[in-house]
Amino acid sequence: MSGLTYEPYRPARPVRVGRPHPQAVTAMVFAVAGLLGVLVPPLLIFSPLAVRTALRAKRSLRRDPEAEYAGAGLAQAALVAGIVGCVVAALLLVALVAVVGLVAWLVTSVL
Repeated sequence: MSGLTYEPYRPARPVRVGRPHPQAVTAMVFAVAGLLGVLVPPLLIFSPLAVRTALRAKRSLRRDPEAEYAGAGLAQAALVAGIVGCVVAALLLVALVAVVGLVAWLVTSVL
């Protein structure tokens, strides 16, 4: 025709398809529970657990790339959500200390 050559389709890199890593799933559950700590403050304890578990899952996936598990994206999402939960927990703690300090200052200034 016009001298164009046909190049066959080259498939992309093989994508690892498998079950998500159990620690990645656990980290995501911890992260969601930690984010719910905004409504129920005792749940804020789960945010640091989410960070720790997500880091362990990422390390495990990076150490053995040929493993049967997938879920690096899930572990990354859990890590980010856990960090956000930790920041929210720190801000809530600062707000609590500020409110208690303000109330103590008001009580001592009135008396």
